[in-house]
Amino acid sequence: METKRHLWNKLAAITALLTMMFAVPVNTQAQDEKLDLWIAGTQVTSDNWDNLNDLPGVSGEVILYHSSGSLTLFLNNATIYSSKYPAIESNIHSLSIQFEGKNKMIGSYRGMRLLGNTWITSNGTSEQGEAVLDVEATGGIGIEVSNCSMDVAQFAILNVKGNTGIVGFQSAELAVRNDAIVTTDAKSGAIFSFKNIILERQISICAPDDAVYDKKLKGIAKDGSLVKDRVMIGPVYDLKVGGMQVTATNYNDLSVNDFVEGNASYDRARNILNLNGATVGAPIEDVAIESGIPDLKIKLGGVNKVNGSNYPSMLLRANTFIYGPGQMDISAGYNCGIYLEGGNLTVGQRCRIGITGDYAIAGDGKSPTQLYLNNSTLQAEGREAVISSVPFVVLNGCYISEPLNAKFDVFKGGLVVDGALLKGKAVIEPSYGFTIAGQEVTPLNCNDLKVIDGVTGDLAMYDPATKTLTLKNAFIIKDSYYGLHNMYADELNIVVQGLNNISSNVAMRCDMDTKTCITGDGSMLSGGSLYLDGKSIGLSLGCSSSLVVEEIELNARGDKRGITGDSYTYGLRDERSTVTVQNYAVVEALGSEEGSIREVRLVLNKCAIHEPLDAEYDIEKGDVTLWGKIVKAPVIIYATPEDVGIDAVGADLVPVRRQGIYNLQGARLTQDWESLPKGIYIVDGVKRVKE
Repeated sequence: METKRHLWNKLAAITALLTMMFAVPVNTQAQDEKLDLWIAGTQVTSDNWDNLNDLPGVSGEVILYHSSGSLTLFLNNATIYSSKYPAIESNIHSLSIQFEGKNKMIGSYRGMRLLGNTWITSNGTSEQGEAVLDVEATGGIGIEVSNCSMDVAQFAILNVKGNTGIVGFQSAELAVRNDAIVTTDAKSGAIFSFKNIILERQISICAPDDAVYDKKLKGIAKDGSLVKDRVMIGPVYDLKVGGMQVTATNYNDLSVNDFVEGNASYDRARNILNLNGATVGAPIEDVAIESGIPDLKIKLGGVNKVNGSNYPSMLLRANTFIYGPGQMDISAGYNCGIYLEGGNLTVGQRCRIGITGDYAIAGDGKSPTQLYLNNSTLQAEGREAVISSVPFVVLNGCYISEPLNAKFDVFKGGLVVDGALLKGKAVIEPSYGFTIAGQEVTPLNCNDLKVIDGVTGDLAMYDPATKTLTLKNAFIIKDSYYGLHNMYADELNIVVQGLNNISSNVAMRCDMDTKTCITGDGSMLSGGSLYLDGKSIGLSLGCSSSLVVEEIELNARGDKRGITGDSYTYGLRDERSTVTVQNYAVVEALGSEEGSIREVRLVLNKCAIHEPLDAEYDIEKGDVTLWGKIVKAPVIIYATPEDVGIDAVGADLVPVRRQGIYNLQGARLTQDWESLPKGIYIVDGVKRVKE
């Protein structure tokens, strides 16, 4: 469940984005209009608001937008300077100052003078890095807030410099929200004369220590007196690294702590703890890394070390995601390497984690904590247990390679051997990135996949050197799992010989999340066929994945959809998965409820949609349609001499369906249809049920 903080982050980001998307330059307003807004001493009017960059004292990008009666002044690496006037003076009731990059405002007796309610925000999370606004008065008040409110929000960094910093007049209010940082550098008063100062949720006064907002003094005070020089207001995060709380004062460089060496920082906008060649230790009575931040991401670069003492090396109180391509070695001393106190841990692909301790990974024994390992490596050694009190462990794209007889037991809450929690060493490492009948394909089974329950036939094997899965008259039937799920095996090549069938009663028979090719054995028109038939969806492709079908017959059927892309792309063409049909392949798809071919980028090389007649591919929607409606009947794609060119190929080379009657084990039957018993058969390449 999302916290209120995250909902605020989303709403603020969406508001900023919509403002920039749907706001229009003020030049649509009436001519000869004057605004109560002055930039470097020049009033903004209909004569100049189109070209604010040309005003005296202005450089960089400065644009004025209006939306729903409010004005937005957008700055991008801009400088506004005046030796006589404030850089900005506004009497507008609702002004938003949004900025990206590094920006400066320098005025004389005022850096900024605000006489109307004003929002100062960054433009959200930007790839350019943090957004900073420096405001300076060369001979007076950095920012004057008179009888109005000033809100600083949305990850904005506001630095104010002057004889006095931020000063309120009459009924002025100041609010700092949503991970913003406000810093003053003054001589005779930092922040004062405010009727109210609002510090939202995790926002605190970070410097000086023990400073507070004193309502009687109406400003930031310490020991009963207003602070005169430096004040920093910003977030204090529920994150400790090396025993040190991460705050607005240190998040950019956590190596200021004696227990942290190397590159360590917290990206507050993206919620990422970056460790790149870092060593993180811990005080005797503390942990090395402790987090209660929801959905914290720990990004590893290079080799990193986390060394605990008397407490767990890592204490995670909320869902956490660790990803690579780096490595993390965790030494727990006499305690636990990673302790999950109510949060789940996910380890991303290419990530390598080594752990030693009394317990390598342990849960709190109270909450249903979960551990997800995705195509990653875990080398764990526990003197008391490798994994304990973690009831749910999910391996995606990896397997237990040591010891071979180890397995996860939900009732024991960990890794067990012969019914007892495993002590000593265990190794979990990446498999080949795809599953057959719900089982990972690994070095232990790749030579003969028929050892997997649910796999039968003449041949099913995988060659990791060439990334080739060969199926010959193979049948993969497992009701409780995907028939075939390609998660991480990029450029997987599936070679099909004879009659092959994949079926399952879960949502999808076959799921491809990365680049895959299904082909014959190399001999043109070898007659290989692959049938994907069952509940819901025949063949599904993940976002931006791709599938090439050539030299075989592919038949994908589902109750809802036959072949489909990722529905979460919501029609975004650039993110659709691609299905390419070429080299004399025959593809038949049927989805009777929602459509036979949906939400894909369909590429037809020297072939065409021949059934239904007049059906076509809608490039905008990604669907196969007939007269504007999604086709829910069989869609059949193949090559005719007209498709490839009559001179290039003769009619006898056009592939035809495998004729005859076969059972689901691939055996050809000699009986005619009428004399067959009740059951499911493949008749002339089409699955039929005889009742």
